[in-house]
Amino acid sequence: MLGEWLSYLSEKTHVIALIRDLLGCKCPKEVFDHYLVSLISCPPLRFAKLVISDRLLVYLVPGEQRTLSTPQVQNLIAEGRQERDSRGLNRFRLVLIGAQVERQAELERIAESMDDPKVHLHLIRNISDS
Repeated sequence: MLGEWLSYLSEKTHVIALIRDLLGCKCPKEVFDHYLVSLISCPPLRFAKLVISDRLLVYLVPGEQRTLSTPQVQNLIAEGRQERDSRGLNRFRLVLIGAQVERQAELERIAESMDDPKVHLHLIRNISDS
């Protein structure tokens, strides 16, 4: 699955569609001229990371491999926020893909508890459509 994501995100048009259309980011198209996609292995989790220009950090985490615990989600948000700040980026988005919709309210409360308007949590079915 992650290999397929990396391949899919190697095309700039797919990255733009994901970030602007699915996640609702208002970044201008020119910021997508420079982006990096990588695979992160942080046992027990593996996820894809996107760094877009000097503005945006996105973690794409498969939710179907297993249910993410509340502490795991909190850790991902904290790590993403720390990385965003250390890189001098503007926003961090944690994207749980294939995550259970019934947990959406709980997961959104976790993100809101971080009290950071530049941290966003998204739950989507897959990276190519909502």
